[in-house]
Amino acid sequence: MTATATITSKRQLTIPVSIFNRMNLTVGDVVVFIQDTNSGGVEIHKAVDLVDRLAGSVQVNRPVGDIDADIAAAKYEYFSKKNKAAV
Repeated sequence: MTATATITSKRQLTIPVSIFNRMNLTVGDVVVFIQDTNSGGVEIHKAVDLVDRLAGSVQVNRPVGDIDADIAAAKYEYFSKKNKAAV
């Protein structure tokens, strides 16, 4: 399927209705742009579809417990390393 769109001065792009419908997009969906470094072409995917496709592809060495605690620990570890690097 081929469709055209024009980029505005604010670098905004309206997705043609035929593509919007075919991708089952809805207002508020987050999309991801992936550029092929070889061809320079760009793919557009629904972010949730990419998450679903990647789910299970990362090996977890321990059972996931309290997700909020895991996120807080990951943030603490990330920002601790970042702050040490800045010092």
